[in-house]
Formats: sequence, C-alpha cells, structure tokens
Amino acid sequence: MSHKNRISASIDPADKDQIKQKTEQIETLLPFLVDLDADERKKGQKIGKRRRDFVEQIVDIANDHPEILPPAFDLPEFKKDVALEKDLDDILTWASRVRKQIDDTHLMAGREAYQQALKIYKYLQAAEGLDELKQKIGEYFGKAREEEAEEGDAQPEE
Repeated sequence: MSHKNRISASIDPADKDQIKQKTEQIETLLPFLVDLDADERKKGQKIGKRRRDFVEQIVDIANDHPEILPPAFDLPEFKKDVALEKDLDDILTWASRVRKQIDDTHLMAGREAYQQALKIYKYLQAAEGLDELKQKIGEYFGKAREEEAEEGDAQPEE
C-alpha cells in the first residue's frame, strides 16, 4: 500500500532563525517568568474557571469594601496579580493553539519520515550486497527494539 505524505514542507533557515528570535523576544517581554521544578508545580492550588470566577468576585468585594481588609493587605498588589493571571491566560490561549499545531505537525512529520525510512530499510534488505550497511542498520533495530516496544512504535515489517 502506498503511503501519501500529509506534510510536504520545509522551514527556511532564515525563518527558523526568526522564530527563535521571536521566542527570545517573548522571554525578554516577560522577564518575570519563573521556571518551577516538578515539586513546585504540584504544590499549591491551580486556578481554573471556577476559581477564576471566585477571584474576580473577591476583587469586586475588596473594591467595594476596602474597610474589611487589614492595613497590611496590599490591595493594589493583589489586583496586579489578578490582572497578570488574566493576561497570562490570554497569552497561553494564543500560544496553545500554535503549540498544538506545531506539536501535531512535528508528530506527523516524524511519522512520515519514519515510514519512509522503513521503506528504504526494506529496499536495503532486498538489495544485493551492501552487507556492512545491512548489519549496521540491523544493529539499530536490535538496540531499539525494546525502546520501540515501550513507545509503541511500529517494528520494521519483515
């Protein structure tokens, strides 16, 4: 059965460099970004739709009734955190769309490259001679067989 590539594209090196520069620009525009380790990510509560609604209601209450807050409570800093969370949520939404498309395209391009490589491997196996190359590539499957089974990748068809 013939395999048709769903992805037939390339990235110009200058475009790839621009993408890298744009990513670095984002990091420059957001110099306060943090990099949590796995334990830090697990600690504390995460904000979702319900908690975001709660926070917004609390902002309204704090604005309407500042007298309930102790003098040490920094209402402007709280509002700043709320605004930052909302802005970052918007940025994540925009970035997630692109990230998913890049991820899906990356996955598909990798699948297509691997499928085509398996075809060439079959042609190599059927070719006369080239025993050194056959042995070298055959060693790859010997070493990779266990990893591929764990990942669920296709084994070469015999």
